[in-house]
Amino acid sequence: MPLFRALLLFACLIPIALPTQAAAPVNKTPPVNVITSIKPLQLIAAAITDGISEPDVLLDPGLSPHSYSMKPSDIRRLTDASVVFWLGPELETFLEKPLGQVAENNTTGQRIVALMDAPGMHLREWSGEDHHHDHHNDHDHHGSVDSHVWLSPANAIVMGKTMADTLAVVDPQNAPRYRENLTSFIDKVKATDLANNESLAAIRQHGFFVFHDAWGYFADHYRLTVKDVFALSPDRQPGARHLMKLKDSLKRAGHTCIFREPQFKPAYINRLTEGLDVGEAVLDPMAGNILVSANGYPAYLHQVGSTITDCLSE
Repeated sequence: MPLFRALLLFACLIPIALPTQAAAPVNKTPPVNVITSIKPLQLIAAAITDGISEPDVLLDPGLSPHSYSMKPSDIRRLTDASVVFWLGPELETFLEKPLGQVAENNTTGQRIVALMDAPGMHLREWSGEDHHHDHHNDHDHHGSVDSHVWLSPANAIVMGKTMADTLAVVDPQNAPRYRENLTSFIDKVKATDLANNESLAAIRQHGFFVFHDAWGYFADHYRLTVKDVFALSPDRQPGARHLMKLKDSLKRAGHTCIFREPQFKPAYINRLTEGLDVGEAVLDPMAGNILVSANGYPAYLHQVGSTITDCLSE
C-alpha cells in the first residue's frame, strides 16, 4: 500500500485530539440503553454512541444467527432496552416472534429498528449461482435477499445514519453528539474503503473460495470474484456432489485461496486442496476478534480487505 494511503488509513483509525473543534457536550442524564442483534451492528452502534453510552449485543460472536435459540434472559434484555437494532427476519428469524411480543407490550416508547428496511440500503439478490442444488432448502436463504448487508461499506454508512437519526429522537439532548459521531464514522469508513480499493485492485484477477456464503456484498463492492462457496450455511456440511464440483473448480482456478471461518476447520478442505496452489486464511463475518470501539467497524473492514489481499498475493 503506498505510504500516503497507509498514513491516511492510520490517521483515520486512531483518535486524534483536534484543538480547533471541541466535541459536542454529552448530557449527563441516564444513558440510552442500546442493544444490537449481532456484533457487526454493535461495532457501528459503538461509533454512533461514542462518549455517550456503550451498546450491548444479544449474540456473542461465536454464535450463529442462523441457528440461535432465544433464552429467557435474552427476552429480558430486549425488554429492558431503549432501542433495539436488528437486521430483520431475512437473517434473524429467531428474533421475529420475540421482538413482535416485546413491541406489543411496549409502554415506554421503546424503538425496534430493522436496519435492512432503512431508506438507502442496497439489498443484493441471491443469484442463481448462489443456490447450489444440494442446498435449496437451507435456512440461510430466507427469502431471496442476501442478509449480510454489513459487509458493504455503503450499507454500513446507511445503517450508521439510521442509528444516529433514531437515537437523536430518543435522546434529543445528545443529538448534536450523535450527529458529530456519525460524521466521524463516515469519514473513517470512506478512508478505509479508499485504502481497500487500492490494495484489492492488485489481486482482482484472482478469484477465491469461501466457506460460508456471506461475502457477496464485499465482493460486489470491490469487484472481486467469489468462485464458489463451500456451504450456504455454516451449520450445514456440503453434499458429496457439491464437494466434487468444488474439487474441479479448485483444480481449474490456478492460484487461489480458501477463506474459512474461525470456528470451523473441516477435514475435507485438506482433501480438496492437496497438491494444488491454494492458500488458506480465516475471514470472520461476525467480526469476533475486533475490539468494540468507535474505530471498530473501520478496523474490521480493513482486516477483511488485508486478509484477502495478503492471501492472494502470496
